[in-house]
Amino acid sequence: MYIRTWLFEKGMRKVIKCILHNKPIPNNLLEHAAACDSNGYVLGLKVNRSITNAIIMDISNPVVTYEGLKFYEFRHPNLKANVSIILSIFASVLSLSVAVLSNLDDILQNLQNYFL
Repeated sequence: MYIRTWLFEKGMRKVIKCILHNKPIPNNLLEHAAACDSNGYVLGLKVNRSITNAIIMDISNPVVTYEGLKFYEFRHPNLKANVSIILSIFASVLSLSVAVLSNLDDILQNLQNYFL
């Protein structure tokens, strides 16, 4: 049982890598291969489950789809949004710092007049 989704997705990427390099899919990655098939990342896999919920897979010339390649190559889907937020925060702090430093003499003089 996987506690983190990124661990399961890592296994799915291993399945896609095996298919891209024409290597057999290991038995410990059958659940991941079934997820690749159900998500449409791989064609040519016929996945069935037995009465005991074991995975029975018929592999006949598997092919990675375009969606599978996008999933395989782009491992951090939220990275673009996070980077843009971080950059905008950095730009705001930088502009605030420049505004304060450019008017530092006036600010210090006003503070002196206020407290004295």
